[in-house]
Formats: sequence, structure tokens, C-alpha cells
Amino acid sequence: MGLQTEVEKALEGFSESARTFAGLQVPVSVLECEVLPPPHRPGRFRTGKRTVIAFYWPPANRFLFVGLAGPNSEPRFKSQHYRLTSARSGLAHKIVAHQRELGLKGLTPATVGPWMKANLARINIFLPEEMEDAAKLLRDYLVERWNPVFPPGTRN
Repeated sequence: MGLQTEVEKALEGFSESARTFAGLQVPVSVLECEVLPPPHRPGRFRTGKRTVIAFYWPPANRFLFVGLAGPNSEPRFKSQHYRLTSARSGLAHKIVAHQRELGLKGLTPATVGPWMKANLARINIFLPEEMEDAAKLLRDYLVERWNPVFPPGTRN
């Protein structure tokens, strides 16, 4: 199954689970999704939206990270995951710190961002700004479904 199909199935599963288990109506039609294969650019930040972001590494067939960016988080959305000098919770920091376990070597603060853009797929799922609870629930649902190497909240 391709990544686009997997993402679509995950969103359908989330919509059903949100209704059944949380009583939230989150139709798939309100979830705007971009699947950006490698090489990718972060995409366009959308004012008035919340975003669930995921990074997928095709050669390893693994999701590396699933996280959130709020409506006032344009730097987090566009650049912080790609820079080692940004928050320690950013993906670049985790990749460099664990590159040996990932089967990588030689990534540095200067090279990790370009490596990520060249080698990882990025998934951006946009929800209306007022759907904060649904965004958190979607992130948690995708973490459970995709079992990323670096779950939210892990440091190093």
C-alpha cells in the first residue's frame, strides 16, 4: 500500500474512532491533507489552522515522528524540525542523536535538515483552528497507528 493510501485510510479510521469513542464529529472532509514525497519542502503554513505533522522514511518503511503545530506556530511548521539548533523536541535533534541506531552516520547540524528534506516524506494534515481537541486526538491516534520511532514528548 502506498503512503497516500495509508494516510487516507488512517484519516477514515480516525474519523470513525473520534465519533465512536470520543463523541467528536470530525468528518474526513474537514481534514485537509498534503502528502509530500521526498524530496520535499515543508509546505505552506495556513493561517487559522492547526496541523498534525508526520515524517515518514520510505527506505525503512517507518514513521519517524508525529507532532502538532498550532495556529501561531509558523516557525515550528516551516523550520524548527529541520534545525538542530531549534527546540530539542524537533526531529533534526532526534535524528542526529540517534543516527547510529537508525543506520545513519555523518549527519551534522549543517547537513541534517537538507538530508531530511531529501530523504523523508512529510505529511501535513490541517484542521480548523477551533478543533484543538480533535487535533490532539488525531495526533494521538496516528501515534498509536503508526508507532513512530520518536513519539511525541521524547527528548533525545
